[in-house]
Amino acid sequence: MRSVARVESIKQIHSADRRFWFRNAIQVEAHQEQGHWILECRPLYLVGYGKTKEESRRSFVEAFECQWDSIAQERDSKLTAEALDLKRTLLEL
Repeated sequence: MRSVARVESIKQIHSADRRFWFRNAIQVEAHQEQGHWILECRPLYLVGYGKTKEESRRSFVEAFECQWDSIAQERDSKLTAEALDLKRTLLEL
């Protein structure tokens, strides 16, 4: 069973060794489904999943870092049209 989603506005993301600050907050839906927490930011194609909200937050942060490293920091010539759109969105944050 899925719980009612709560939307959280996030202005920054912190990992063990990096911090990302956003000009405008991103909207992240948080809900429980079948005993697991899910954090999701659909416009950025990001999902964090875990048994606890903290685990899902860590998963979300890792997904963001991976996306930042593999898309936002990649040369445009190596990216698909969809990835270029996502890169622009990430860099505008």
